[in-house]
Amino acid sequence: MWLLHWDTGEVAVTEVERSEHAAALAVMWAAPVGAAELAEAATERRRHVDAGAPQAGRLCGRCRGRCCRFGAGHRAFIDRRLLQRWLDRRPGASPADAVQAYLDALPATHLAGGCLYQTGQGCALPRDSRADLCNRYACEALQQVQAAAQDDPGARLLALSTDGSHIAAAALIDAGGAKPIDLGTDGGP
Repeated sequence: MWLLHWDTGEVAVTEVERSEHAAALAVMWAAPVGAAELAEAATERRRHVDAGAPQAGRLCGRCRGRCCRFGAGHRAFIDRRLLQRWLDRRPGASPADAVQAYLDALPATHLAGGCLYQTGQGCALPRDSRADLCNRYACEALQQVQAAAQDDPGARLLALSTDGSHIAAAALIDAGGAKPIDLGTDGGP
């Protein structure tokens, strides 16, 4: 599997970013939601990426979140529907509690230029608290891994992340885990 590597360092989530995120979530919650939007939300929840292949979970993130970085410009794709789902799982909780839960989940650091929840170890949000888009998106490489695992549940795959003209990272992935391959000090062949 070939992946495009996204190499960026971690930076602190600033108080300004936290405040802006809090304000955006509060404003978003106050916006009215229509019946068509609620019906669309129910349909989206049924279209999640197949999570049955353990190889898929081990591949996702090997590129360091190239697709996840788009959450930076969209408040991690958190919307009223997602906050309502959080509330539905917690009877008696208030909208302010839902917003606060997402603020509490902000990590101390995130990948520079990426989503505020995107860390070097993956998403800081539990899967059931992530936006539908985040849970269902599958890049071409992830789709290939899912298909290979469906054909052969014990499939072993080599994941190569390229950064320009060289291999930035490599790992052997199977149903039991992911084993990074040491490329040496020069980053590849």
